[in-house]
Amino acid sequence: MGVQTQARAVQSAPATTSCAQYVVIKLHVLEAHRITSDDVLVAVIDSKIDTKHRDLTGVVADEYDVVNSPAIAHAHGTAMAGAIATRSKLTGVAPKVKLLAVRAFWVERVRKAPHSIFSRVSIGLRARTRASLI
Repeated sequence: MGVQTQARAVQSAPATTSCAQYVVIKLHVLEAHRITSDDVLVAVIDSKIDTKHRDLTGVVADEYDVVNSPAIAHAHGTAMAGAIATRSKLTGVAPKVKLLAVRAFWVERVRKAPHSIFSRVSIGLRARTRASLI
């Protein structure tokens, strides 16, 4: 995957402030929409993503399971992937990017609390992609 460089866009606050406008500014959505190359890879480190979801068709480049145990797709991971890169009915914040779906969270059976171990994610991603993690 290549690295894309571009001049940083400056977004100023709109004259009238609403929640929707605040989110666009805070997430730098306009900058993300300016990514025109499809060789930018974004790792979505979350619960299992439904890579077959119709809104993610052609978006997921690869999958990596850090937890390494059977699991079904989870709504949270799938929603986050869609928020980033969907390009069907809705448009994600960076619709031109490809996603690396990384399952790194699991739900504890007793307390139903989500868990993850970042060190396992970091080591696994470096080995798989030779990527630098910030």
